[in-house]
Amino acid sequence: MNPAASPLSLSLVALPAALISPGVSLLVQIAVIMVIFYLLLIRPQARKQREHQKMVDNLTKGDRILTSGGLYANVLNVKDNLIVATIADGVKVELAKSAVATRVDTSKPGAPEKRGEAPRRQGKGNGATAAEQVRAAEE
Repeated sequence: MNPAASPLSLSLVALPAALISPGVSLLVQIAVIMVIFYLLLIRPQARKQREHQKMVDNLTKGDRILTSGGLYANVLNVKDNLIVATIADGVKVELAKSAVATRVDTSKPGAPEKRGEAPRRQGKGNGATAAEQVRAAEE
């Protein structure tokens, strides 16, 4: 294969191949790869991180949250880097703001409606466990 015909070469810029040194061509290829890497990986992650930080900063009393440890909690108080929340009646916990994974929208289907209630299952089935379905099929 002709190196001048490679997709990342400067021949696509319509410069004569005699004017381009191999070192410059390699630098341009590395720069193009770095730009693609930035656009596909770094920029979306930074945007997602900004959105998460904005969500955590806007938490208020009464919000329902899901922690990174998998606990659902109701926010009681928000301090500088700390959130005081309840995970059950009479059980208060202090969480680092960084431990909040997401704010739970209780109006969406599948979200827990009451404190301590597990999320509803999505998809097929009548809500019975696999063992209950097997027993029902055998009867």
